[in-house]
Amino acid sequence: MKTLRNYLLVTLLMLLCGAFEAPSDVNAQQIDLSVSPPISELLIKPGAEALIPYTITNREDSMGLKLLVKTFTIKKEGESVDYGSVEKVPLNMSFVDESSDIVNSIVVDKTSTKKIFLKLSVPTTTKEGDYYLAVILETQPEFLDKQYSARIKSQIASPLLVMVTKTGRMQALGSISVFKIGGEIFDSFDSIPVELRVKNQGANAVNAKGSIAVRGSFGESAIYQVQSRNIRAKSDALMTSKSAKGDASFILKGFFIGRYGVSASVMMADGTVQLNRSSSFFAFPFKLTSFLVLGSFVGIIMLRKRR
Repeated sequence: MKTLRNYLLVTLLMLLCGAFEAPSDVNAQQIDLSVSPPISELLIKPGAEALIPYTITNREDSMGLKLLVKTFTIKKEGESVDYGSVEKVPLNMSFVDESSDIVNSIVVDKTSTKKIFLKLSVPTTTKEGDYYLAVILETQPEFLDKQYSARIKSQIASPLLVMVTKTGRMQALGSISVFKIGGEIFDSFDSIPVELRVKNQGANAVNAKGSIAVRGSFGESAIYQVQSRNIRAKSDALMTSKSAKGDASFILKGFFIGRYGVSASVMMADGTVQLNRSSSFFAFPFKLTSFLVLGSFVGIIMLRKRR
């Protein structure tokens, strides 16, 4: 599920907010923090537990950090993120250091690294499904000596997707909910929109990818790749290509004549599930033919008049 990592990484890496005090002589605290891995996934059974390691790298001044876990919800196709409390999440979580001692806050020295672990256990009563969490490091300037006249308070988030399944394997179940062409008859020079939507009927987020093949009556054919995307559990998504526009998955362009068959092939969960649908359309150069017929008619009339 590499693309799921990319999709969440783009939308969830940073939350930044600042509060500054600025006396006449400013000695500002510098912040350059990173956390690895920047995004994580965990597939786990009810009744099991796991230790998820995180390495924090501090490239600037010594920094006090508060360790938090929150839920997150992606809104408007990744345009915004909402963070919430984990009180109602049926998972047991705590942070521990390399000595297995529980920690709620740490201090990372200047130009150094520190390793912590999120200890996560899943009660046997936990329902199957996806749990979207974020490990958040919140800077706490008050943990250190008051040596700075200007101090920054900020947060960095590392998303964590916990997939709980009774089998320990991802539940992949889906269908092509919509596959349609924007009409049945087109002019040969028209741009032809095609819409492809895939529904994830399983309890876990899955990655879907595939292609659309177009074959003509005279043996011509073309295959268009559909960009892979992640579909959350119990939801559907529009599959798109580089030529996507509006509600169309992609736009067919070129010169078409005759009947064409269009077929969609989609793979979910690394090929575990394969989905197929087909449709067709007819194209003819109506506009060009009309122009030629009209031109010929006008030409014949002009020749007759000359005679």
